[in-house]
Amino acid sequence: MQQNYIKVTIHTDMEEYLQNILAYRLLSVGYGGIEETSSGMEAYCSEDIFDERALIAMLPDDAKYRIESIEPSRWERFIKAN
Repeated sequence: MQQNYIKVTIHTDMEEYLQNILAYRLLSVGYGGIEETSSGMEAYCSEDIFDERALIAMLPDDAKYRIESIEPSRWERFIKAN
């Protein structure tokens, strides 16, 4: 059985250097990809390492986020595109 992945969409008004720090922290705990968006970022990780409490602890207080499970094929397309 193939493993599913988690896509976390983070909406925040952080300055660029703070977004870079957040991206580094997410990558250091096992996230496999980060993509900047106009309203924040999207972060990807495998379901088995996802920890919502750890995510919340890293986010600024004003951040909003959405979690969605994605199929392995979507994850593979993201990896190939980046």
